[in-house]
Amino acid sequence: MRPFTLPSALFVAAALAQKSRNVECADGLYLVVARGTGEEKGAGITGEVAEDVADRVKGSIVEPLDYPATFLDPAYDESEADGVKALTELLTNYHSSCPDGKIAVFGYSQGGQVATDTFCGGSGGSFPDNRPISTDLVEDSVVAIIIFGDPSHVANASYNQGTGEKDGVFPRTNITLCEDQYTRTGIIRSYCDTGDTYCDRGSDEDVHGEYVSKYGDEVVEYVVDQYEKATRPGITGGTLTATASGARCFRNRVNCDFNAYSHICSCCPCVLGHFGAVVLK
Repeated sequence: MRPFTLPSALFVAAALAQKSRNVECADGLYLVVARGTGEEKGAGITGEVAEDVADRVKGSIVEPLDYPATFLDPAYDESEADGVKALTELLTNYHSSCPDGKIAVFGYSQGGQVATDTFCGGSGGSFPDNRPISTDLVEDSVVAIIIFGDPSHVANASYNQGTGEKDGVFPRTNITLCEDQYTRTGIIRSYCDTGDTYCDRGSDEDVHGEYVSKYGDEVVEYVVDQYEKATRPGITGGTLTATASGARCFRNRVNCDFNAYSHICSCCPCVLGHFGAVVLK
């Protein structure tokens, strides 16, 4: 084994420092987009949603994920693994360089699997069993994870959106982290509709390309709302209580608005979970 000499160590440290210095911190949201299989290099069709969010949140940056997004050459599983590595490194580097920055991640098709593998852990099967990205990083920085047409879709997951009722072609073997951690905090949504060839094992290829036109406006509102809540000043505590008729939010014993759409209070960092009231610090 070659010794890790001081000069080489200094070279590596300098390279990492240079990489960190090259990061541009967004004044608004850092919007990372992982395109689908076969889409040209860039943000792909999902980039339209990210750009609409950027129009609403001034100072935002749209960052296309640099990965192959191929089915062959390299093979899908290799391309997807490269995407997970690239996304993990990108988010880790951004958080290190911009610790107060806020991030939203969008993934379509293969890019959706890249995103869910990054946040939930590896899909299993023929795909690498990667560890999920740090939950501390996610809690500090990530306000939304938006997935469209994920081939690793799992039917009946609590973070699912859309009409799809079947597993995808590569159903993930473990959704515990995303169920327990990120559904509770309300930051992840995975859209899959009935008939989608890849996320619902259907036979209608058109469905797979309709998510942006069908859900784009809804997603923009959701991501902007998530960002505004995450950056709202003066929020230090409160309570959210489940009632027979729904939910009530209180701050300093004053009743305030509960958003039935996002399940989050307007006056405190609280979200209604499966077992009643949850208070987020």
